[in-house]
Amino acid sequence: PITYVLARRFPLRRETIGRTVAAHLAGALELCIAWASLGSSLAVVLNRRPVEESLLRYYFTWILANLPWSVFLYFTVLGCVYAFTYYREARERESQQARLAAQLAEARLGALRMQLNPHFLFNSLNAITVLVRDQNTRDASQMLELLSGVLRQVLQSEKRQEVTLDEELGFIEKYLAIEQVRFSDRL
Repeated sequence: PITYVLARRFPLRRETIGRTVAAHLAGALELCIAWASLGSSLAVVLNRRPVEESLLRYYFTWILANLPWSVFLYFTVLGCVYAFTYYREARERESQQARLAAQLAEARLGALRMQLNPHFLFNSLNAITVLVRDQNTRDASQMLELLSGVLRQVLQSEKRQEVTLDEELGFIEKYLAIEQVRFSDRL
């Protein structure tokens, strides 16, 4: 717990490296003292302490004997905590970047649709007007039906992220049918 709390409170940042190292050295020393206190207390309770040695000397012997192990253990756990923290932060950044990329793609697609839809709609309506003036009601009626189908499909597909290939092919067929009526022999 000491290692985890200090790792969270003192993350490795270039600006605060001195303070962070000092805090972790103090944490390693605290872990060593706690470990030695627990070990020597347990030895006293279980009567495992040599009788000829004083309690204070026995305690300092425990501290010196456990200092390398405690420091090694502290910094090993600290490295694991930092590695996991940085891994999680990297995954969060990747996830955020993926969300932003998806939003950007959706915004670009929306902008493209906004540019194409009015252009296509006005050209189609102008072609229908020409067909009505020429009294070609069959083609004008067919084009109105196709245009309403295309507009209906565009409005419905804007709510979904994905469409089936069959729906996409149907849309393209209607679009090409409108263009065929508009350009007849030139397409």
